[in-house]
Amino acid sequence: MNEILKLKDKELLEKFGDLVREEKEATASVVAHLAEIDRRRLYALEGYSSLFSYCVEKFHYSESEAFLRIQAARLVHTSPEVIGLLEDNKATLTTLKLIAPHITSQNKEKIFKEVEHKTKRETEQLVATLFPSEEVKDTIRKLPQTAQNLTRSGTSTLVKKEASQKGPEIPQKSLALSDTSRSRYVSGKIKQVIWKRDEGQCSYVSPEGKHCGEKNFLEMDHVHPFALGGDSTIENLRLLCRTHNQWRSEKTFRLQY
Repeated sequence: MNEILKLKDKELLEKFGDLVREEKEATASVVAHLAEIDRRRLYALEGYSSLFSYCVEKFHYSESEAFLRIQAARLVHTSPEVIGLLEDNKATLTTLKLIAPHITSQNKEKIFKEVEHKTKRETEQLVATLFPSEEVKDTIRKLPQTAQNLTRSGTSTLVKKEASQKGPEIPQKSLALSDTSRSRYVSGKIKQVIWKRDEGQCSYVSPEGKHCGEKNFLEMDHVHPFALGGDSTIENLRLLCRTHNQWRSEKTFRLQY
C-alpha cells in the first residue's frame, strides 16, 4: 500500500490499467483451465462430488463466484471463442451467464457480437428482446436442504430406507457367504451393513487423502467390478456418490480420455 501512495497520478492510472488487463487475462485462463478440469472430471479425482464443491471448498470461491466461472467454463465446451471475449475484455462473466442458456451453434456468432462491451442491464434488455418468450433459469444452483433431500437418487433413498429398518444384527461373515452367487442383486440386510459401515456417505478417498463424504445421490459400487468378476458381497461393495461411481466406471472401462 505504501508503494501505491508514492505513485504519481499518471503512474497510478497506468498501473491500474495494466492490472485490469492482467486480471482479465487471468480470469480467461482460470475459465479455460476450469473447462478442461470439468471435461476430464478431475474434481472427482480430487475427492469432490461436483465442480461447484471443488471451487467452493478447495479454492474458497463464494457460491456466486464459483457459479459464474463454471457457467463460463461450460460454455467453452461448445464455444471456445468465449476465452477470447474474456481476454479482450469484450464480455464479462456476468454477461456470459446471461446469454449462456440461449447460445446455439446457429446464433452464437451474432450474440457474441451483440454483447461486446455491454453492461449487465444492456445485456438483459438484449436477451429480453431476442428471446421474449423464453424463461431464463440458472443451470447451476445450490438447492435448499429440503429440496436436496427430495431429489436424492432412487438408489440412495432405497439404501437409506432399508438401512434404517430395524432388524436383528447379522454377522458380516455370514452375510458375505450367503450372497456369493453371480448376481447384481444386493439384499436389504447387506445394504444395511454397508450403509452403517460407510456412515451413509460416499466412501471415495482421493490420492491425497481427501474423503468425498457426499450424502446425496448415493449408489452401490462393486470395488472389483461386477463385469470383471466381482461379487455382490459386503467386502466388495461400497457407497459412492453418483459422480464418483460414474467417474470410476469411465476410468475402469476407458470410456473417455
